[in-house]
Amino acid sequence: MKILLFILLFLARDKTDLVPYDRFHTCTYYSSSLVARARAENIMAWRVDILFTHEIGHSIVALQTADGLVYVEPQTDTIYSNVKVGNRLCSEDLNLCIGEEPIRKIIYQYIINPNAVEAK
Repeated sequence: MKILLFILLFLARDKTDLVPYDRFHTCTYYSSSLVARARAENIMAWRVDILFTHEIGHSIVALQTADGLVYVEPQTDTIYSNVKVGNRLCSEDLNLCIGEEPIRKIIYQYIINPNAVEAK
């Protein structure tokens, strides 16, 4: 999938991925933060909760483009491809895969108040 330049520029400006991971800053925090920041720049965004077959889930972000959704790992700005039930959650170049299990369920969360997460 062709990633549009405005998405790559947005991710380059965004600092969500620089926040250290800890018990307060989990994947849900990172996803909600990136959604808030994207919407602040008028980019339609959703938090996407991924449930795996036997493993714990993970949260990523879907950003709307004219060509469809672009899936982003908010902790690293990695672009995921082929986000579908039955597939593994892997980056475009397959260098990064989250877990060993295939995706069991994908839940799109439209955060009503994304500003509840501070967008700095």
